[in-house]
Amino acid sequence: MVIECDTRQQKQKHITDYFDENGIKYIRNKLYCGDYKRVDSPKVIIDTKKDLVEISGNLCSVLEHNRIKREITKACDIGCERFVFLIADNKIEDVSQVANWKVPIKKDGSLYTKVRPEILQKIMETMQEKYGVEFIFCKRKNMGKRIVELLENNK
Repeated sequence: MVIECDTRQQKQKHITDYFDENGIKYIRNKLYCGDYKRVDSPKVIIDTKKDLVEISGNLCSVLEHNRIKREITKACDIGCERFVFLIADNKIEDVSQVANWKVPIKKDGSLYTKVRPEILQKIMETMQEKYGVEFIFCKRKNMGKRIVELLENNK
């Protein structure tokens, strides 16, 4: 298996280090959508998110939400059967727990996002139902391993 990594994706050393340490071949290309997929198949496309703050910005801003919907549509157009948002988080295990998320606080005392966790959870659940996407949570250090697992099991 060879993994394609999007060149527009910020370099995620923790992911490519995992690939290197485990002999996983990968190349960097400009992907049509998402951040990671197999070279030989578009059936699974993974879009990584550094945290819930990032996904809340993507889903709760009108412009970003529309961009995400276009990306999911593009993925379906090329044969994607499983579009996965892989979100780095040490405490949240699935969407049902998002309402209990504690929004991080900046040094100045303000919140990183004004989106209420219960609203974010409802938006994520709606995206799952309406577009069939998946939201998978894992620790940042395990993202490389999780990407490989998701892509290995779905040609």
